[in-house]
Amino acid sequence: MPVSLFALLVLAASLNITAEAQNNQAMAPTTEETWSAACASKIEHPLYPAAALDAGLAGLVSAGFTINPSGKAAALAMTGPDSLASAVRTAVSGTTFPQPCAGRRLKVDFSFQYEPQLPIQHHVSVCFSHPPSKFSVIAKRIEMVCSFYTYAGPLVAAGGLHPITVCELLADPTAYDGRQVALLGKWADSHFDGVWLSEDRCESRLITDGYEWPNEVWIRNDNSAPTPPKGLLVLDSHALDEKLASVHRTTSLGLEEIAFLGKDGGGTRQVKQHWAVIFGRIEARKQLHPPNRPTNDWGNGFGQMNSAPVQIIAKQENTFYLQDNASR
Repeated sequence: MPVSLFALLVLAASLNITAEAQNNQAMAPTTEETWSAACASKIEHPLYPAAALDAGLAGLVSAGFTINPSGKAAALAMTGPDSLASAVRTAVSGTTFPQPCAGRRLKVDFSFQYEPQLPIQHHVSVCFSHPPSKFSVIAKRIEMVCSFYTYAGPLVAAGGLHPITVCELLADPTAYDGRQVALLGKWADSHFDGVWLSEDRCESRLITDGYEWPNEVWIRNDNSAPTPPKGLLVLDSHALDEKLASVHRTTSLGLEEIAFLGKDGGGTRQVKQHWAVIFGRIEARKQLHPPNRPTNDWGNGFGQMNSAPVQIIAKQENTFYLQDNASR
């Protein structure tokens, strides 16, 4: 597709991320709903049967099942058109769910849709959304950009990961280089420039060659990023409460001006900032060079204008927004 159109689709998708996050926080899903959505999102993407497309068949398939101790679907029951239900059965049966999902009962909808007069060369896009848990399987002339859903609340359980804060990371970045961590901080998203985690104040400031770096960690989304040890981002409840209390002492949440595009043009709007925790791999420079604007040297930091001293490489699915509470 033309680059300009693709850029608009990506931008529209990123705008939906923020809108959905705000809505999801207002809904305050229960712990069970959050766990169910996280487990449902791991279902392998179903194929749109060629015979169904040739016959112009679209429709909804509802699947209910329990996840057994081996991580496989059991007692699978479905309703919907036979050929579409068969594709869903193959996808669900072929999924091995992460260990923390064992014993859960899931109900997931699969909506199959197609664009009229579909050419031979087409794309099938599969997007997950919640609530309720639903996969949209859509055949179109061009590939769709999914509006990614981020769960409004973390998964916590015994044996979960202990998160670190942005300030802890920036106190000694090279000690974390290459390590996989759950990182907690204030989520910032300009949509045009990128996404990062930050804290307002850190006891230890990162300074190189007399230059004081901002308390920011750039977020680079990459499907090659690591998967959490349990297959889902599961955190230790006590450790999370402790770290949330820590960032509340250093950082305040306010309103952030966000740019948007709409059918009547574009503009800006004020949205509430929030906390987020992200699992990924840390990248830090052994020799970090600051920017030098007079010489047009942008340094070797990360992200927009090389402005961040550290970056975390993560999959979007391993990001959780947190409610703005001193403790949960």
